[in-house]
This record gives sequence, structure tokens and C-alpha cells, in this order.
Amino acid sequence: MQAAAQAYFGKNVQQLDVSEAALLAGVIQRPTYWDPDVDRENAERRWNFVLDQMTKNGWLTNRASLKFPTTLPRNAAQSSARLQIENQVLAELEDLADLPRDALQQRGYRVITTIDQAAQTSLEQSVSSVMAGQPDYLRAAAVSLDPKSGGVLAYHGGGNGVGLDYAQSPQDAGTTFGTFVAVAALRQGFRPDHPLDGTSPRMIDGIPFQNPAGVRCSPCSLRASLGIQANTASAELASQVGVGAVAEAAHQLGIARELRGKPAFGADPDTRIAVGGGSTSVRTIDMAHAYATLAANGMRTTPHFVSRVEDIDGNTRYNATLPTLQAIPSRIAQTVIFGLERDQGAFVRPGVRAFGDGGANAKAWMVGYNFDIVTAVWMGADRIIAIKNKEGRDITPAGEPTTIWRAVMDGYRAAHAPKKPTLEPVPKELEYNDPKKPSPNPAARPTPRTTR
Repeated sequence: MQAAAQAYFGKNVQQLDVSEAALLAGVIQRPTYWDPDVDRENAERRWNFVLDQMTKNGWLTNRASLKFPTTLPRNAAQSSARLQIENQVLAELEDLADLPRDALQQRGYRVITTIDQAAQTSLEQSVSSVMAGQPDYLRAAAVSLDPKSGGVLAYHGGGNGVGLDYAQSPQDAGTTFGTFVAVAALRQGFRPDHPLDGTSPRMIDGIPFQNPAGVRCSPCSLRASLGIQANTASAELASQVGVGAVAEAAHQLGIARELRGKPAFGADPDTRIAVGGGSTSVRTIDMAHAYATLAANGMRTTPHFVSRVEDIDGNTRYNATLPTLQAIPSRIAQTVIFGLERDQGAFVRPGVRAFGDGGANAKAWMVGYNFDIVTAVWMGADRIIAIKNKEGRDITPAGEPTTIWRAVMDGYRAAHAPKKPTLEPVPKELEYNDPKKPSPNPAARPTPRTTR
């Protein structure tokens, strides 16, 4: 407790006030979850719970006057991404392997993660380069998964100076959700060539929709709406299949049903779910999870950071064997795959949460995959504003998010490309392909001379 008091407030435990003590009382049991540097909203909820219990038991009378305390920022020199990965690893070990932090330290366990060094290094370097000099309000997060196993290959939750992990933070889903509308329709038996009206703007279910600038899709189809992101066509399709069917398709692919105890898509979602609008919220890690299910031909895995844990003698203490599920038929996943855009051999779905009608964006996504790795990149701010880059230009999926996405995909591909075989020199007697020399004829043999 003394060490925690120093780390969080820079004072001895005897000098803590009630508000500070309540924070530590809540955090100390599970710092991975309730540390305000990791998740302030969750920490405040835990702090309020502690104070409520104190009031209920008659130990506190001035509850209303207390304010959430300010903690000291911890130095993230190790790199915010590595610290965020460490937090996720510790939480996973506690939940799945029954290995709390103190047991790991006391018994000298060795933890082998799923992180791919090449992908992680490429991600960190790219985020550092892209975010340098950007406006202070700009945030970024990215997650890469192995679609076959669910292992996290690369992870970066961004950072705002106090360690908030934006890869775990709910964000407006944006038009990346159009893919899930198509999945919902295909599950109901709609054909890829199902006709849709992609003219823009349109009123659908009493809600105005419009396509991004330059996007025209009339006549349009289910397949075409995937490739060119025709928002009006996706909204019409969502109206036809039903908002509930779209939500269920997203959940089946891997989008969480609840975030922080609340429905991920709000209590009463409407047709705006087709473009990830309204109350539609997702985390970056969930977006990667959903597209990983498509990459795995409809097989949904469980995202995880830990591969296995060994004790000091090399014996396996924990081995990640997590559930998988055929969430959607493989033919549906393959139909979607070949309807998406292509980028350097990968299938991609850029997306935005628009800001106003002038072409600006409040959130920008780039999600794409091949059959070995899927990467989701998000950019936005803590509030709904038009996000600009350091040159003052609108941030779009094709800009900074794609730069980060390509860096990770290229870094992984370069590290895992099959090596070309090294050929030994061909012996002289086997060099048959010189066009100036006739090929030897094994059937031609000297005729023995005979004498009589």
C-alpha cells in the first residue's frame, strides 16, 4: 500500500485523504483493470463503488463533496505500446490462467506471447513517424491478429500522456460496418447481385444518407456496395434485412455485445447502423476480430496475447487452447472477400465517421487482411470534431491510417516471406541446356565391332 501511495500520489500512505485512499482500495486488487492510467472511466466506476460501500456501512458522511483524485503520470519510456501489451497480458493471465501478478513475480514464470516482433516493430515505428508533429488532439490505435489462431500479432493503443489504451476504447464504427450489412443479407439468402439504389443523397427510414464525395453506384448491387462503399445502398440493404439482423451478424463475427456494461449499439439502434452511426460503438481490437473471422473463412477465434507460460524448469504451466466457432458459412465469407477493395494483395475496407456534410471526418478507419494477418487502424479524437493532419488537411482512411496499416502488413510479409532455395552449381556433365550443344542421347551407345 505504501508503494502504491508513492507511485500514484507521491506521498506516504498516512498522508492520503479519503478520496485517494478509496482509489487505491479499488485499484490494488486488480490494477490491470482499475488503474486510471489504463482506463480512467473504469477506475472512476470502481472508485465510486468503494465510496458507496463506505457510505452504506456508515463509514463516510461527506460522500457528495469528494472528487476523483488526480494521480501522478507514470513515465512510459518503455513505449506506451509495450506497457499496454503488458497490461493485457497480465489481465489475460489472471482471467484465463489463474496467475495473478504476484505469482508471476514470485515463482519466476516465463510468459511467451503471441506478439510478432517484425509486425510490432513496424507498427511502433510507423505510429511514431505518422503521429510526430500532429495536432495534440489526434489519437490513433491499431491491432493485428492472426486469423487462424486469434493471437495478437501487433498492438498499439496510442497514448495521450497518461497511458489510456485506445485499442480498448469504444469508438464510432463508421462505414466499415457496411461489410456486416452485407454479411447479414447473405445469411438471409440475398444474392450478391441483389439490386440496390446507390443514388445520393437519399432518405431511408426517415434518416438522411449520402455517399462519400465521388461515389456513385446506380444501378448498384450488394457486391458493388462493398467495393465502393455506397452508403445509401448499404442503408437500403440494412432496412431490408432489419437492424437486428445487422447487429447479430456483427456480433457473430466478433464485435462485442456489451461495452462497459452497456449494449455496444445502444438500447434501440436504427438504420444508421449501416454506416456505423447513431449509437454504434466498437473497439479497434473488436474490429480486427470481426474481419479476422472473414479472413478465416467464417471461423471465429478468440483474440489473445499469451501463447503459453512455463515454470522455472521449463514445464508448461498454461497453454492457450481457446474456443473457436464456425460463425458464418465459408461461402459467405468468401463472397464478402471478393467484393472488397484490394490493396497490395490484401482485402481492405476503409471507413469514416463523417463530420458534417463538407467531406470532413471525425473518425477514420483502415481495416484489411490477407489469410495470414488482419490489421485494423483507427484515428480520431476524444470528442467529435473534424480531424486534421499537421498540414491542416482532412484526415481520410487513404492517408495516415493507410500508412500505418501498410507498414504493419509489409513488415510482417517481409519477415515471413518464404526464402528462395539456394541451388547448388550444376555439374558439367548435367549441363544439357546449352542451345549450341546437342543434348546427350542416353539411347545412343557405341555399336560393338565384331570379327569373324
